[in-house]
Amino acid sequence: MLNLVLVYLVLFSALRDSDSSACKVAGEHEHTAWDHALIQAVYPKKLATVHGVVVVRAAPGQESAPMEGALVELYDHLEVALSAKTDSDREHQKRLAACVTSKDGRFSFDPKPGKYELRCSNHNDWRCISLIVEVTKTADKKARLTLEIQPAD
Repeated sequence: MLNLVLVYLVLFSALRDSDSSACKVAGEHEHTAWDHALIQAVYPKKLATVHGVVVVRAAPGQESAPMEGALVELYDHLEVALSAKTDSDREHQKRLAACVTSKDGRFSFDPKPGKYELRCSNHNDWRCISLIVEVTKTADKKARLTLEIQPAD
């Protein structure tokens, strides 16, 4: 499963710096629907900031398109994310930041150095993504994530 997720994640370099206006701030009432399959992985590289774009998985031979309205959330206590089996197991995590992507699919967070869970979802008809990321001051500041979201089966 990890290899499948890594295929969906692409690290771009030489791109723009993080932009806090990349998405609108999500309210507390907006939350992830975890009813569908959860794709979870540990991102293999360290990041200076957590920013990038959410795209819709493209059909073979087509380009992926940015996803408007994806909910992207940043959580603490990654040990909970790594061991959680149900939603109730996650109640000890705190959502540190959240945004809903605009037409360009962008998201951006600038957390303190540490390890976090990054979640991405869009309504009940898409698979949820949970990605463990590590933020350090020494990582490439221009690196950005591309999260490829796909329909639930």
